[in-house]
Amino acid sequence: MTGYEKLLMLLRDEGSRYNPPSLMLGEMISNTEVSLGRMTLDPDDYYISEHLTKPILTELKLTSMLADKSEYIKPLKKGDIVLLYQISEDKFVIIERVVENVSV
Repeated sequence: MTGYEKLLMLLRDEGSRYNPPSLMLGEMISNTEVSLGRMTLDPDDYYISEHLTKPILTELKLTSMLADKSEYIKPLKKGDIVLLYQISEDKFVIIERVVENVSV
């Protein structure tokens, strides 16, 4: 590597040091693995918002026979798109599940 190439590498490294990582989209390829481009993250590689790990009640519906017809947001599953943020060189946070344009 020439002195010029070394200087360019140093400038790139120093310039990127103060650029925070951006938000990224990933896809759940199983209940615990996330595809992020060519990289696959397993649970050791990320933290996850607690509300994405268990069912969340959205509407309580009990029939007269006490049958539970309530509606829940389900935990993350294969095919879900998630919003991630890189917090260190090798650690990410799954912030939220996201969906495409949904009419309200």
